[in-house]
Amino acid sequence: MVATPERQTRSVRRIAIPPMVLLGLRFAMVAVFVGGGIMKLAGADIMVRLFADIGVGQWLRYVVGVMELLGGTLLLVPAWSGLAALGLIVMMIGAAMAELLIIRRPPIAAAACAVALMIIALGTFDEAAVVPWRRRRG
Repeated sequence: MVATPERQTRSVRRIAIPPMVLLGLRFAMVAVFVGGGIMKLAGADIMVRLFADIGVGQWLRYVVGVMELLGGTLLLVPAWSGLAALGLIVMMIGAAMAELLIIRRPPIAAAACAVALMIIALGTFDEAAVVPWRRRRG
């Protein structure tokens, strides 16, 4: 007979993020991303110049604009806000890399948005099921 070791469980320290902080961050990020998406899709001069400086082409401006508009809108839906935040974090990493390596300026705004989105994702996944289509049983 082989003895099996007992499972050791470690308590995980969770950070409790107040719901009003999460709500405020979500609304701030909605304003940033929906506003930025609209500016990109509307062809605001500053956005056209920014994507011209990146050098990939204006098609990327449209793709990023649609993704920002969609992600920002999904941040308003509590069941989808965590996944939307994760998707927008990926975009912010790309934006930070473009700012740092191509435009040669510090990616302060992209980093600040990424931190806020991480807080939203952590707070959202901590308070609810990880994915919106999985329901709690009980």
